[in-house]
Order: sequence, then structure tokens, then C-alpha cells
Amino acid sequence: MSGAEGMCLYLKSGDAEKLYKELSYDYADLFLNAGQNPVIPYESVHVTKEPVVMQKPVFELREFFRQAGVYKNPDFKDLEEHVAPTPYG
Repeated sequence: MSGAEGMCLYLKSGDAEKLYKELSYDYADLFLNAGQNPVIPYESVHVTKEPVVMQKPVFELREFFRQAGVYKNPDFKDLEEHVAPTPYG
């Protein structure tokens, strides 16, 4: 299962407001409060186990989003594979 598929299942599992709060707390713990060992917020890094973004997973993710009718907000300047709270509009 891809990260996008897992995220979709999770987002369908409960109340949107509650899930948003949970994800916000998890995001802060992982990416903002990680201390000396931060988690890199890009899917390619985790899927390929290499510290490089823009690998095959980002292209698979773009296709997944395209098929789902989800498009990146033009104001979001990072890669689609970034685990951000609200990259899509």
C-alpha cells in the first residue's frame, strides 16, 4: 500500500475535524519537535530508503492524485510528496 492509499484510508476513518487535529499534533511531533533526529517529510525518502526526493514515488503519487481528481494548490510551492497539512485546495 502506498503512502497516499494509507492516508486516504485514514482520512475516511472518522470525523474530519478530529482527524485534522490528530494529524496536526502528529505533524508537529515528527517534523517540528524532533530534536536532533528529524523525520524528512517526503515520501520518496521513506519508500526508497535513500535521502533523495523526486524519485519514482513522487511520480506515482502525482498519478494517484490525478486519478482521484485531486490537484495541488498553486500557492503550495513544495513537492507533491511533501507530507504537509494542507497542500491541496
